[in-house]
Amino acid sequence: MNSRYPHFCTGTVIIIFFLVFCRIDALYAAYISGIIQNAQRNDPVEVVVPRQYLDGKNETFRTVVDSVRAFSITVMVPEPQLVFFYFNGDKLALFLAPNDSLILRTDVFQYPIGVRFGGLSGANNSLLQQYLREHPQDFNDFNNVRYKIGQWWVSVEGEANRFMEELWPEDYQKKLAYKQVAAYTLLDEFRTNHLNDLTPAFIEWLTTDIIYYRAFHLLVYGYVFGKAHEVQPSFFEFLDETPLDNSMVGNDTYRQYMMALLAYRHVISGGAGNFWAGQYKIAGDIVTGKPLAYLRSEIIRNGFFGDQYRELLPIYKDYFQSNTFHEFDPKISELYHKLSLIAPGSPAPAFIGREQNGALVTLSQFRGNIVYLNFWASWCAACLTKMEFFNDYAPELHKQGIQIVNISIDDNADSWKSALDQRLFKGYNLLASSGTEQNIAQLYGVEAVPQYFIIDRNGTFVGKATSSQPDDIRLKLLEMNRK
Repeated sequence: MNSRYPHFCTGTVIIIFFLVFCRIDALYAAYISGIIQNAQRNDPVEVVVPRQYLDGKNETFRTVVDSVRAFSITVMVPEPQLVFFYFNGDKLALFLAPNDSLILRTDVFQYPIGVRFGGLSGANNSLLQQYLREHPQDFNDFNNVRYKIGQWWVSVEGEANRFMEELWPEDYQKKLAYKQVAAYTLLDEFRTNHLNDLTPAFIEWLTTDIIYYRAFHLLVYGYVFGKAHEVQPSFFEFLDETPLDNSMVGNDTYRQYMMALLAYRHVISGGAGNFWAGQYKIAGDIVTGKPLAYLRSEIIRNGFFGDQYRELLPIYKDYFQSNTFHEFDPKISELYHKLSLIAPGSPAPAFIGREQNGALVTLSQFRGNIVYLNFWASWCAACLTKMEFFNDYAPELHKQGIQIVNISIDDNADSWKSALDQRLFKGYNLLASSGTEQNIAQLYGVEAVPQYFIIDRNGTFVGKATSSQPDDIRLKLLEMNRK
């Protein structure tokens, strides 16, 4: 048989692919091993590598302690960054870079406070623990206070927020300057006492953290508390002093600052609309290379989560035409594919579920009516508050023929039933797992709540309200019903 293609045998192609794949994996591999005294055989050990900023996913690597209380685990680390080591219900922040090795020695009764480090990244992590003790960071975002800059949410740790509330601009600037000097002093003294033990990647990562910790908190303080504390324009001179292009994209503090900065610049420019597209352009004006690829992919990703499809499609296309750092591509291409299934104009997936009394409810039975499809959970306070508003709206919506369908993502059916009994939510109430063919939440790609969809008389999705406020949603439903 004639062919225009080279005559590679299948086995050769598989071997070449295997070797290339293994080589790529080896480039990102880091190795953690150690001894945990008083641990039990088969006690689980986990390492979580945050990759949301890169490809939209976190990755978890698992192993167990063996009979001599030892463990060894290989993890894939795409950038120099923090990872989280979990054992016995506690977590420990660690610094790892591609090709790193790290040895941990600890005791069940001392972990995570008493840990000794060795290996290539041993000195890095010894300094990291000291840095985090002197400059605490809460890695659980749920414990932090959130503020909005434009449409972008920033989070500030409780103690840092307290200082923002209490201190006037000059005192707050002095406090952050003192923290920065103390952090640089810690780094310099450690380098003096441990000559050449710190790796260049860690030094760059820590220096980045020190620079942008100050800049981020000054920016949030100036924007959020500007009026309350009579912040003057000169306060923002730090913006001109803070470098923007930084290759250390794996540093979360740098990423937070840059996203907050883009939101801030868009707001003060007077750009009321096109929030995401506006930031996309600003990013291209102030940074290049990998930071630009990260920022633009993050802007598109968050805009998609905000249901801004029409605004984002032109910049989505531009991103794929101009970006050369393809490691960020999956973060938005996979999300685009997923969200395109529920975009305005797409047919809503058919479902059959059961109410608390066992009655079957189908999407098709509402054909000819506007449907408000609300996903919630008994443990979601924001969901419950929103649904109480809709209890008040229900008579008006029902009179207009608008159907309310509440679907709970609760794993525990008893919790769902208890919430219904206590609050008497009006409309149809289903449990997502009651879907006769598939979990309804999974069918609609719902991974977090509150979340809602509006479905028109023909069974297709329509655009959502301009905000997530209950009354704005109510007005959108009434508007759709008049068409």
